[in-house]
Amino acid sequence: MAKFAAAKLRRYEALTVTTTSFEDWIPKPGSFDLVISATAFHWIPAEIAYPKSALALKDSGSLAVFRNFHLRPAQGFFREVDALYKECAPEIYRPPAPGDHDGKKKTEAHMASVRNDFDASRVFAEVEVRRYPWSEQYDPDQYITLLNTYSDHINLQEDRKALFDGIKDLIRRKYSSVTKEYLAVLWFARKR
Repeated sequence: MAKFAAAKLRRYEALTVTTTSFEDWIPKPGSFDLVISATAFHWIPAEIAYPKSALALKDSGSLAVFRNFHLRPAQGFFREVDALYKECAPEIYRPPAPGDHDGKKKTEAHMASVRNDFDASRVFAEVEVRRYPWSEQYDPDQYITLLNTYSDHINLQEDRKALFDGIKDLIRRKYSSVTKEYLAVLWFARKR
């Protein structure tokens, strides 16, 4: 991706594409108006992520963190597919938490945790949180393509084919398609 971006953006002389981890990146202090992370910030330790973002930002700069949450109703397809995960891929099976059958409580807890991390860093002003609910409908092949983007599914070895075949069969036999509900969340804060 870095090579593609560098080639695509080469006409912008002031642009530099750097290939490194965020943890190893050494930003020039006060160089950016905006630091953006999409579905990756949670992988960086908070004690590195927030101060380094603030260091990279101009005094008037902001940090925007995006994340998608998968809401999972405990009914219909999602209840039935649990049996396939238990049987074919128990190492990645995650039963719903007691009293949280659609994942909303877990999502709210994570959202509060991110807000707390912003506050605890003491380098950003008040955090604005925006929610964008959305959904997507998948036919059996599209759903398997989606699952092939999830790291826990990618790492499955021999269990993967049996799981995916079972999921495709379940969708074809009983549902024809699957609608997934998502919640995209943006946390946005200016540097102090």
